Amino acid sequence: MAIDQRLTMLKMIHQCDNAMKYAQNISYDGFVQNELYVTFTVFALTQLGELATVLSNRTDCVDRYPDLPWTAMKSLRNHIVHDYDGLQMQVIWTTIHTDIPQLRARLQEILSEMQTT
Repeated sequence: MAIDQRLTMLKMIHQCDNAMKYAQNISYDGFVQNELYVTFTVFALTQLGELATVLSNRTDCVDRYPDLPWTAMKSLRNHIVHDYDGLQMQVIWTTIHTDIPQLRARLQEILSEMQTT
């Protein structure tokens, strides 16, 4: 079955938004002490990695958009799923405050390019 790249990227943007949602307007300590916030955010990062895997395995997106952090997205997902106890919350915090906003912006640019072509 063919993958709808645009729809998958929209889902990725949605997961970026979800990952950032509960880390806004809260301190690092407040975030890590709230199990609901951590669980929801980590789930969103896992879903983002799953979507990245789908696009990288079943489309030419890796070749077309080599600037996206394909390996990092998939690796973070694998680390979360297979080694949750070893998950470093500071890495998650930095990812959702630094990497995810940049990723979201780039995905939005790509979607805009797709609509003009």
